Amino acid sequence: MSRLAIFAFLLSLLLPVESTDYDVVVNEKTWSSSCDSEEDEGNTPLSELVNISDLTFVLDKDFETLYISGDITVKLQIPKTPIEMEVNVKHWERSHWEPTIISLKRDDFCKSMEDPFEVWHTYVVTQIPKDQRTCPPELEHVYSLRNFTNRVRLEKMPHWDVEGDLKAVVHFTVGKLKTCIPVYFTITIVK
Repeated sequence: MSRLAIFAFLLSLLLPVESTDYDVVVNEKTWSSSCDSEEDEGNTPLSELVNISDLTFVLDKDFETLYISGDITVKLQIPKTPIEMEVNVKHWERSHWEPTIISLKRDDFCKSMEDPFEVWHTYVVTQIPKDQRTCPPELEHVYSLRNFTNRVRLEKMPHWDVEGDLKAVVHFTVGKLKTCIPVYFTITIVK
């Protein structure tokens, strides 16, 4: 069980926390952005790790939902050591990014993808075919996306004040390779 799941469970025992459903929409600029210089602790740009030039993006009628299709191909040999992940979330407030208390650290990202108590588990399981969930990936491994969506609904989560525009600064480290990826997203409460 992840630390976040344990924390949420303990919090639910101690406090009368109401359950809330959230819609999370990842912004399309995530696919073309890089980390700001003050946030970037990486030594390898994402473009050197994977090729995403084959991806196509189709915007739905709601002008918010994207469907992403195509192949992501691994360009480097990834060391056979655990991939560490660290995420720090910022909230857009009055024209600048403010740090929040939300942060995650996983010593083995691959293992955490298989954990059903992780926030991203359902998304990974429903969006990436099982035979392609190789982690860490081999050189030239291909992840084929078919109508991969930028939307996810988190259900029955503790009610937190997290609505609005957010940015997750994600650092992946494996061996001597370290990359930084900004993920821009909006969270709204489902009414």
